[in-house]
Amino acid sequence: MGRMRHIKSVCICGSFRFYDEMVQLRNALQARGVICEWPMPGPRRAPQDMTTDEARDAITRHLERMDRAELIFLFNKGGYTGDSVVMEIGYAYAQRKPVYTLAPIQDPFLSSLVTAVVSIEELLHLVCPWQRELGVAASGLAQHLEIRLAGEADLEGLVRLAVAFRDHLGQSTPSETDLRASIARLLQDAGTEFFLACGARGAPLGYVQARYRYSAWTCALEAELEDVFVLREARRCGVGLRLVTFAITRATARGCRAIGLNTNERNTEAVALYQRLGLRAERQRWQGGRQLWLTQSLLPG
Repeated sequence: MGRMRHIKSVCICGSFRFYDEMVQLRNALQARGVICEWPMPGPRRAPQDMTTDEARDAITRHLERMDRAELIFLFNKGGYTGDSVVMEIGYAYAQRKPVYTLAPIQDPFLSSLVTAVVSIEELLHLVCPWQRELGVAASGLAQHLEIRLAGEADLEGLVRLAVAFRDHLGQSTPSETDLRASIARLLQDAGTEFFLACGARGAPLGYVQARYRYSAWTCALEAELEDVFVLREARRCGVGLRLVTFAITRATARGCRAIGLNTNERNTEAVALYQRLGLRAERQRWQGGRQLWLTQSLLPG
């Protein structure tokens, strides 16, 4: 096998019987900064439990994920090839996507459409050659990166990150003192959580601030990611991806029915990341029109 350029996104395909193992592979890819289109975090439903319309919608979304991915990996452990895998191979080939499999496929027609058979270790080396090129710093970051719920002991680290975020936005306010007081207050708020990304020796690299509120329209909690920020020196290493994925998983665990955030449409890299994690601005009700976030500064009364 020849050496491959840096692959930014992969879609894993396979039977639900291997779901837990596919999730482990997804986590390994994301730890190396590779976006994994599927499997996605959150609850899942077996195809046999879906109505015809639900199944059609699910497969359409899956094909869209395959469209976004640069590489398709078939997790056909033991050579298992079900009907869905046959469809996925054919669709990937028609879309000119490279198709790698975990095990050989016996059918000669299908196997002729496969790029190569690789182990998990070989796949990780194929899609992540940049880690060797960037050296110990990048690979060490991926290896030692920890994403966790922040607590009161993390106040100063969160303040440093918030100040860096403020400066990145080109703002002079709020002051460091005001940020410290506000974050300390929010750490006590049951409707707010901070998620912290830490590198080697616990150095803070990025954070997410999540806010939770009950919605009359979903009859459940909804989550809003108010802040998503990664230090400049830690970008393009999968830190933001891991943070937002952690936030989605956390919101799901809290019973949220929806999660959202706002960002500028010219922040194209962030928009692409959020879209690949399933967030959308378009709404079917408005024939694909995009939702807008409108704000106005208010003076104290």
